[in-house]
Amino acid sequence: MDSVVSIDGNINSEKLTELLNSGAEIDALDFKATCDLTKGKAKVDFVKDCAALANLPRGGYIVIGAHEDGRPAVDKDSIKGNFDSASLQQMFDGYVSGTAQIRSASHTLDERALVLVYVQPPTDHLPVVMKKNGEYTEQSGTKKTVFYEGQILIRFSSNNSKLEHRHWKQVLSNYETDLRKRVEKDSHAVLRVVLDEIRQLAGAGTGASTLAPLSTHLDEDSFYVAALGLADSGVAGVERIRAVIGTLVETGSHGRVVNGSQSGEIDGFAQALDQLSLVGMVAVDCENQNLFDLVVEAYLEIYRVHLPLHEGKIVDDAKGEAALAIVDILVQMFLLGSYITRRQKWHFLPRMAGREIRLFGGYRYSSWIRHALVQVSRADVLRADNDGKGKGGNILAVARASGRERPPLRRDILAPVEVETTSDDLLLNSLCQFDLWWCVIAELNSEGEKSGLEFYPNFAVFHGYRTEPAVDIIATDSEARSVAFPGSSEEAVASALAKVLEIARRESRRQGFHTEVKLSTDAQKFIDRDQT
Repeated sequence: MDSVVSIDGNINSEKLTELLNSGAEIDALDFKATCDLTKGKAKVDFVKDCAALANLPRGGYIVIGAHEDGRPAVDKDSIKGNFDSASLQQMFDGYVSGTAQIRSASHTLDERALVLVYVQPPTDHLPVVMKKNGEYTEQSGTKKTVFYEGQILIRFSSNNSKLEHRHWKQVLSNYETDLRKRVEKDSHAVLRVVLDEIRQLAGAGTGASTLAPLSTHLDEDSFYVAALGLADSGVAGVERIRAVIGTLVETGSHGRVVNGSQSGEIDGFAQALDQLSLVGMVAVDCENQNLFDLVVEAYLEIYRVHLPLHEGKIVDDAKGEAALAIVDILVQMFLLGSYITRRQKWHFLPRMAGREIRLFGGYRYSSWIRHALVQVSRADVLRADNDGKGKGGNILAVARASGRERPPLRRDILAPVEVETTSDDLLLNSLCQFDLWWCVIAELNSEGEKSGLEFYPNFAVFHGYRTEPAVDIIATDSEARSVAFPGSSEEAVASALAKVLEIARRESRRQGFHTEVKLSTDAQKFIDRDQT
């Protein structure tokens, strides 16, 4: 089972750090200790690697200058050849027929030059094909062939393979998704017309008792609008939403596995999680805390379904597809948390992050978010723990990639979210800031017997300026503190904030990423009060 790494096309230094910290190759990530493109063999091998990655649904990455475990290959020969995007694209196009694109960037880490290459899948959703043989001549004069004209390659089980029947569904998944979206677009247009008609009748006073229909078959925008109308209509409307939440819980409880197939469709599961988050956004926008609690309880119910239970208590860790389902749930929680952060509705934060998890035998996690992160870390699908056992990407990067592709889950960010992250990236910045908020909440809710184990600062491997606004709000906004950390003294909040930042600083250095949160004068004064 592959680790979860966000394949989003980003090629900056933060993305490089994320990929190196994954600590292992997967289908969509290939590490190469060195490469010399001035040599024929290296050239055709590189083209073969790119062609195989291009035929994956999201494309993939090649990190040149690192060992297979992500360590910079300081002990290997330097990288040689021209690795700029235009040169790599020209070399690729000379051997391959298709619309795949290649982008690259050079970086330096631990005095080792590295190149990060992203191979984007074809824009027409059709597989790329080798248009001529990939040949080179050995020093002995023997001619070798790496690939042949007409071949379709794909990366499978971290190796390049010739296309087989079992690969076709994966290769054509983007084409199939595109066709499905075209059909759904027409059907959703009809549903929107019906919904608009009902709203207009109700608004004109002719249908005051008519409640907007809320169906799981609505597209995201119509679903949000319908749920918003119901939430504003009073008790009857909320009860209608409650019934739909029950349906979403039932669907979400089936998980990612369909008809017993580990590679089955997961659209129903993913859609159920999306729609729960949309109801959560409605609750935030309507200031309806009871409705928000229903959404969180729904997620917790789905979450527990994917864990081994005894007498209602968790007795073991999630495995296989269940661990991947928990990653999906975490992504939704972080996207919803980032929405709350951007809207500055701080009183919703403890209602989500402050829910505890109790295990069979009495062990307690002060936040279910921490327990979920531990689960996916132990399952080796996502690095989320400082025990060195986890493999995979950072949950914030995975959540950003998901939010970028699904605008309804970041509906307040109207401008497109670009592939490359910038300093003013609203989505990533708010994800980092929410990450700080929940860590402080978890620490404040702990029973004091553990040191730094109630939370994990995922923001530690991103630039500190992304998280600093949240630090300043906690330090300077007494009203925000009172609703986000109810019942906690200023001294307790200062102590918890200091601990979170210290562990984040330690983790940042451990992972080789030394851009840390810098404290403003006000933030430093607030934290120092705990020492006086």
